[in-house]
Amino acid sequence: MAKQQTPTPTVKVINQKIRRVGRRFGTESLPYQQLIADIDRDFLGQTHLTKDGILQINSGKKTAINDYQAQTLVKISRRAGVKEIVNKSKERLAKEGIKRPTAEQINADVEKFTKRQEKFDKTLDLIYDHETAGDLPTDINSVYQKIYRSGKGTGSGVTNDDIDYLEKAIEEFEELRERIENTVQDLYRFQAQYNAHNADNRFYLPDSLKLDNRNIVSGQYDMNTNRDTVERLETYKSNLLTADDPHTVEY
Repeated sequence: MAKQQTPTPTVKVINQKIRRVGRRFGTESLPYQQLIADIDRDFLGQTHLTKDGILQINSGKKTAINDYQAQTLVKISRRAGVKEIVNKSKERLAKEGIKRPTAEQINADVEKFTKRQEKFDKTLDLIYDHETAGDLPTDINSVYQKIYRSGKGTGSGVTNDDIDYLEKAIEEFEELRERIENTVQDLYRFQAQYNAHNADNRFYLPDSLKLDNRNIVSGQYDMNTNRDTVERLETYKSNLLTADDPHTVEY
């Protein structure tokens, strides 16, 4: 049996949906931005703003919609409108004991929820960058993979505690990676400078230090091991810079 195709909504219907979301939650809100995400690109030169700054697709007999744009209209029609956004908000508020929320309570909840969603999206972008680089710590990666492992749809496999953990952990790892990189660069610089003046008694960084660095940049360690390693690297650097003979400094 052939798969039934979704009818292409009219520009008028899509514009109305965009106006309702923009007026209810504002043009700076995430729901509105998500709704119009593809329009500027896919309807280049075929849009305008209303007097209250809401993006609209030009309509009329002179506006020809090609097949690609028709697919975009279908995609937008499947995104959450005011009704869906409000219903989800009511579900969240009901869990907090608010059975009959006011419009103000719903709007406040949507703003709070979408701000957290925006923050989490940025967290996921940062994690993805480290996953691509190959240095994502094992425990962060384990929780991150739950997003795609469980349930139907992105994010259904994580809890609020998981989200809190990922947001805090990846920020900390960003700081640790910077400290590691700076420290290791300083250590190799020290090695080069020392050997330039001590050709007969050359000094080389220990293999165990190089192994630690490789394991960090290849994502072999968890966060606790990364923390311990950073402390050990920085202590070693401090001792090395103050020692009379670097060969006597233990890592």
